[in-house]
Amino acid sequence: MNTINTNEATNPFVTKTEGSASTSVKLNTDSFDRIDKKATESKDDTVNFSSKSQFMLNLQIYAHTLSDEERNQFVDTLEQSDDGMFNDEFLKNLRNPPTFAIESWDAVREELAGDPLFCGLPEGTTQEITVMYSGITKIGTWNFHELSRSKDIHETDYLTRNLEQLKVKASKELSKQDLATITGTMDVAVEASKNFLNSSYALFRTNYDYEVAAQAILKLPMSDGLKEEYSILLSDIRSSQSQKTSDYIDQQERKIQNFPKFESTIREEIQALKEGLEINKELQQNILHSKNGLFGVEDSFQMLIRNSESIKGESSENISDMFNHFTDQINEFNRIFIEKDRGASLQSKPQQNHPALDLAFNETQELTNQYISAIKTHMADNGTP
Repeated sequence: MNTINTNEATNPFVTKTEGSASTSVKLNTDSFDRIDKKATESKDDTVNFSSKSQFMLNLQIYAHTLSDEERNQFVDTLEQSDDGMFNDEFLKNLRNPPTFAIESWDAVREELAGDPLFCGLPEGTTQEITVMYSGITKIGTWNFHELSRSKDIHETDYLTRNLEQLKVKASKELSKQDLATITGTMDVAVEASKNFLNSSYALFRTNYDYEVAAQAILKLPMSDGLKEEYSILLSDIRSSQSQKTSDYIDQQERKIQNFPKFESTIREEIQALKEGLEINKELQQNILHSKNGLFGVEDSFQMLIRNSESIKGESSENISDMFNHFTDQINEFNRIFIEKDRGASLQSKPQQNHPALDLAFNETQELTNQYISAIKTHMADNGTP
């Protein structure tokens, strides 16, 4: 087998040949290192851009624009590649777009048949495609503090049970899509209630998940009575977080008596949690009186974090990036799940307004276009239509 190395400046690929026909197209992955290095050297540390991740996303978006036959041929060709980044899971998702989930009312009826609260669902309801909400979509790797969560899986069981009871009631009033949306957003809010509010990101992200649920309650077409019940549940979710944190603080204070040599470390954790509760209380009051909800309180959020003593904080620029990024996310949520406008093309470009990142994105896009062109040429050379 002969190997032909092409010039990266004109074609960043290594094409394997056997006889007179090429057998595969292999990407020179040094291109990713080159793009990432230039981006890293030319920007601050707000966002870590991954050209490889963006390249993979670009391929996925391209593949999902093809017909079933064209997409299968495209993936078949990628499978012949020696590129290790094309693992089985990626190729499977490329071949079978995982954008929509389909549920049948018959399955819901069967699942709830033994529930004493279940009063039946409309007969003759046709099966339809439903977009399931499961949280935010992230492009790139954000340099924010990770969320820390309680490991007690039983503490939110009662909230989940209440949500299931409301789901049965709402099923008589809402369309299947709207039922999936309100259930998904409330379920994410329940998960957010497990967060420890000891960092600026945890404070923001938790309130973002609550904000999405509040938007769904406000904007979905449901009766005032149902809106009130969901609002009460969301209030219970918020309260459960405060109560859980207070209980944990009490537990940690008792631990000091048993482990005095760790007193300093434990007290630092307690102080951060107490301060987080106070900041969150003020933050939620500000959100309540804001015309734009969470996205109208950036200045006060910046001040609260700046004046904090124990909270793991982000830079002012990083916090602004969080607000900008998640503003795009909630706008996308409203477009897809509230307005039900699903005809717009996927936007793969991160909204950064940073020259170095824009350049890195554009170079990655060009790399993707060249790779797709090479794949298509390879397919033509080997008789694939």
